Amino acid sequence: METVQEILVDTVWALSYLTDGGNEQIQMVIDSGVVPFLVPLLSHQEVKVQTAALRAVGNIVTGTDEQTQVVLNCDVLSYFPNLLTHPKEKINKVVLDGLKNILIMAGDEASTIAEIIEECGGLEKIEALQQHENEDIYKLAFEIIDQYFSGDDIDEDPSLIPEATQGGTYNFDPTANLQTKEFNF
Repeated sequence: METVQEILVDTVWALSYLTDGGNEQIQMVIDSGVVPFLVPLLSHQEVKVQTAALRAVGNIVTGTDEQTQVVLNCDVLSYFPNLLTHPKEKINKVVLDGLKNILIMAGDEASTIAEIIEECGGLEKIEALQQHENEDIYKLAFEIIDQYFSGDDIDEDPSLIPEATQGGTYNFDPTANLQTKEFNF
């Protein structure tokens, strides 16, 4: 006779197989109402349950934008970062793929999703995966950082921006606009 744990593992794997069948099957799983129960299984104590739940959630985020939004509404971004430090490479890769799919789906809102990932501790863990020995994981982590967490939107010091001249060149004057302070000893 199977234990409750084994039944849970088998059930979640069944959901992962169903969500692997395309958008119509993903939608049927969503319509069944199980996604709000599925996402929290990403933090289950049993690795077999986590793995099956991750596979199902990973499949859902390959669906339509609306289907991906369902797992976002279930707070999936708070669960993903902890899985980025999992010792199994396959789990790291599936989480990175899931994050990338979510960021792609977000379109103009990708920076908002990136902020949430950062607030949940995900950025540091993605950065650490850039040192991973598995080349696929390294490349995927690098790509996510490069595309969604690069310094493009970091506030720059306007006094350090070079002045454009008429000839199409720039005037780099490191002393321009510097505020000097007198030291009193």
